Amino acid sequence: MKSEFEFLPSYNSYIDYIYGWLLKFFSKKEILSEEQFKRIKEIERSAYPEQMTMFCNQSDLHEFLESINCNNIAQIDYILENGYYLLCLRHYNCVEILDFASETKKCNYIFKVVKFFTQNYSSKDIFMMSRESTSYQILKKFEEHGKIKFCCDYPKKKMGEMWHFIKMRINT
Repeated sequence: MKSEFEFLPSYNSYIDYIYGWLLKFFSKKEILSEEQFKRIKEIERSAYPEQMTMFCNQSDLHEFLESINCNNIAQIDYILENGYYLLCLRHYNCVEILDFASETKKCNYIFKVVKFFTQNYSSKDIFMMSRESTSYQILKKFEEHGKIKFCCDYPKKKMGEMWHFIKMRINT
């Protein structure tokens, strides 16, 4: 019997630690701030039922980084604008999408998210856990249109809903 853990990214922690420090010193991307993290928690609180929130109960960025086993804040890629966010954890060999959510039910922001993926992750495997009633349907549409390719899709019922543990790639 397969488990969702088979679909988690595989990486060497030591290499990832070095990668995080290299990103910190050489990346020109803006680092996520405490104020931005507070705004992400506000959006998350409005987008999800309480039992499905991941970040709301974390007191600060340090606690957040520990909870996701992140070596360095420079490994966090994000978009935060107009009532939506995207959070990703960049490893040297893959990317984990931690979450994307919006304060509204409109999903026009998803085009910016896919553009961000295409520009930044076209050569890496992308992993995420996707709720069937929300993000999974959106991702399936992008797969149908040839924008992404699901390499693995493992469905499992959790918290009363169907979830998909996905490994995907961007079609270039």
